[in-house]
Amino acid sequence: MRPGVRDLPLALVLAALSVIGPALEESYRDLWTYLPLSLAGLLTCSGILLLLPSRMAKIPALAVHGLIALVCAVALLISALFLVTILLAGTALVLAPPALILGLNSAATLWQYFRGAEKSRSARVHQTAPATGS
Repeated sequence: MRPGVRDLPLALVLAALSVIGPALEESYRDLWTYLPLSLAGLLTCSGILLLLPSRMAKIPALAVHGLIALVCAVALLISALFLVTILLAGTALVLAPPALILGLNSAATLWQYFRGAEKSRSARVHQTAPATGS
């Protein structure tokens, strides 16, 4: 599956979460509204850029995915530390699943792009190699 195709449905899920989240938890209304919407905006932009045929358009999209993967790794580390403290264990259980899903999506996108770039680079090397023989 192309990486941009994975980003757009995930952005829709995050947009729905920004509508549902404030209704479920009134005290953190701004957090549940703006955090998923900002990530949905980033995923929408990177998904559109990844669907374009230009290689130059993929560079900012891959930078966004690298940033999302880094932020998700930090969020997973924080949620693992929150599990140690009893008072913040609920926050860890709420924070970890979306961070894991977003982090895996970004890691899969980065891995798929760089694996494809490596294969195309090796194919070009094999095509341009001089033919030896009689």
